[in-house]
Amino acid sequence: MLLAEGIAMLEITATMMGKSTTIHPTLIWDHNRQILIDTAHPGQLPLIREAAAQEGVLLEQITDIVLTHQDIDHIGSLPAVIEQADYAPRVWSSDIEKPYIEGRKRLIKITDEALANLDLMFPPETPAAFRTAFRKMLEHPPHANVTAQLLGGDKLDVCGGISVINTPGHTPGHISLYHHASQTLIAGDALLAENGKLAPPAPAATLDYGMALQSLKALADYPIQHVICYHGGLCSGQLNEQITQISDGAAV
Repeated sequence: MLLAEGIAMLEITATMMGKSTTIHPTLIWDHNRQILIDTAHPGQLPLIREAAAQEGVLLEQITDIVLTHQDIDHIGSLPAVIEQADYAPRVWSSDIEKPYIEGRKRLIKITDEALANLDLMFPPETPAAFRTAFRKMLEHPPHANVTAQLLGGDKLDVCGGISVINTPGHTPGHISLYHHASQTLIAGDALLAENGKLAPPAPAATLDYGMALQSLKALADYPIQHVICYHGGLCSGQLNEQITQISDGAAV
């Protein structure tokens, strides 16, 4: 979905764990740079390529990959996107998330307890071979080198200007991005979208829920016309007010 010149929200839909799931990476581009923000689940390269092509962007020409955080639905196709690119793209993340994305530390949410309870997540009819492959993928997730660091407060003077906003809580080094030209916030998992309205991050998937809400206060200085939530998609209309209410712990 094209939001404005040079920015589009992608829709990647597939059946995961027996149910249809849609996630929303973002593309930002100009004549010199093509930036993909987050890389979907493992094995979803063809879906990303198709969605990018619908916006007139060739995934092979990606110059930069920005990762909002380490969760596997954000880094899952990272090695595949890098491998298929015509030239080695820069890979950006916060310094805190870097060792997890590079595979030097186990993904923070892939705990021994989570692995022990993994079978409870599958529908009863799930084939044993799939269960085994899924466990192996979690134990040895896709990884790639991070070649450039993003700090909160940084502004990349490309593609109409992109500011980096520290929004820890969902993970320790989670970042969000603000595209100045279109006044779009790319929230990653710092916010959810439900029926076209913003909602707080899911507590069960958020490491420090209080910090996650507090982090949203950093968004107050940005005039926001659109928010892209990785889970839930696009929100528009009175967004700054909605974010303030959520960060204060009020019902939206």
